[in-house]
Amino acid sequence: MFRTVPCPLCEPGRFLQRGFARKASQNPVAITAFLGGHEAISGNIKARYEDFVVKEISHEGEIVESSREGSMFSDFKALQAASGRHARLVLAKENRDVADAVAMLARHLHIDARKVSFHGLKDRRAVTYQHISVPWALLDEKRLASCMSLSTWDPAVHISRLERQDVHCRMGRMLGNDFCIVVRDAQSAQGRTCDAAGKDKFRSLVEEASRSLRTLGFVNYFGRQRFGPSACSPAVGRAIASGHHEMACELLVCSMRSHQNREIEELFARGEFRRALAETPARCAVERRILQHLCISPADYSGALGSLPRRQRLLFARSFASLLWNQVVSARLAASGQEVFAGDLVLASREVGLQNVVTHRAKGMRPDVSLPEVRVVRPGEQRDIPFSDIVLPVPGDRCTYPAHPPTRRLYAQVLQGNNFPHSASSEGEQSYLEGTYRHAVAMPLSFRARTVVYKEPCSRLVVSALDHIKGRSLEPHGMFELSRDATTTDDVRAGVIVELALRPGQYATVAMREFMQGPPDNELSPD
Repeated sequence: MFRTVPCPLCEPGRFLQRGFARKASQNPVAITAFLGGHEAISGNIKARYEDFVVKEISHEGEIVESSREGSMFSDFKALQAASGRHARLVLAKENRDVADAVAMLARHLHIDARKVSFHGLKDRRAVTYQHISVPWALLDEKRLASCMSLSTWDPAVHISRLERQDVHCRMGRMLGNDFCIVVRDAQSAQGRTCDAAGKDKFRSLVEEASRSLRTLGFVNYFGRQRFGPSACSPAVGRAIASGHHEMACELLVCSMRSHQNREIEELFARGEFRRALAETPARCAVERRILQHLCISPADYSGALGSLPRRQRLLFARSFASLLWNQVVSARLAASGQEVFAGDLVLASREVGLQNVVTHRAKGMRPDVSLPEVRVVRPGEQRDIPFSDIVLPVPGDRCTYPAHPPTRRLYAQVLQGNNFPHSASSEGEQSYLEGTYRHAVAMPLSFRARTVVYKEPCSRLVVSALDHIKGRSLEPHGMFELSRDATTTDDVRAGVIVELALRPGQYATVAMREFMQGPPDNELSPD
């Protein structure tokens, strides 16, 4: 069973309208289908950054956490004689971007930030734990041992557990992520949660939603993080791919930040780039780089886009392709549900996984990319294949598209309607996409939810290793389980604490949408 809701982004012409990014907030990720049919649960997630805890699951199966045991100085001494070309550390951060934390670490170690590798980007508004690696030869013993004691060090960032290994951290080379997520002010559609009549029904609803997600999984949508602030990255990617370079620059400068001053949009429209640059905050590096180029060459919008790093331009192109994939999977589910057809695609081997293999070439040249091998479901075979095995291509030049005629027509309709490019115009094309494959449905590695009640709106409801390291209270304050025998009063609030583990590339916020049967109440609020 599944249901769909309308999506205002599925109209192709909307991508290039002025003010698109502001309008896109109505449904910024084009999520319209849910597999379960239980009653909706309302509430807020990420109301506080400590309500969202992410721990990387390493390639060895370890759940990564910080430790205050030992010291960097003693760890470095002990590892001097060990083998391994790379140092591996645990990076923990609170309410910080990975890029900002890595840049600060690199400054204190006096190394190039590009030499610091990690397995994946983690949420900013969260408490996160992950492995990072640095070439061992670049480490300085004294700088490493003293960096966290300096006044210039951000106390919201912590490093620990120094090790040596032969391989560096690589994007996606992990088993997944372990999450602990708090839903605050949770309630059912009836609204009553904590009174005598409502608490049993609410507990039953949470149990039903948990069973549904464990059994059915969730539609494997790309989550909101994929689409950038104000969800305008797909519009930028489409404008670049369609050759509308001026529109792409305008979207970048005026719409990337949800709190962007409307005055900058007016200055850009009048060509007053120097004044627009003066009004743009220093933290908006992408926007400032575009404006700096236009201050020198006012009509060179293509050159302004070219001044951005290749990786940044690829992010916009991939964001565009990801939104198209979201639209395709929604339309496929609306048309056919979870039925498997001859002509659908599955991985040729379950052991391979869905990561592209990238071989880098000379600077300015596209890297060689090998996609996972897929095969077509043969006639008569479809009844033995679960829908969770079906993969759909994320659009790109090297993808194999399904042979199932309705799905193939669906791809043609979505791609042609959005002028999606199928090939690069030159060997050095910077926005070229090879494509990849993605399972239509994701199954969590684990999922558990429990209901709690609390009084104070700012009560800490979960704790993690950083709380222990920093000497904070180790017990959640003013919280107890919402059990059958629990005595509740009118002044308490209900919450749900969700613990789940997901594979790389799957979004916890999307899983939570399935669990709640809709977006959280505060999703459209700025972080």
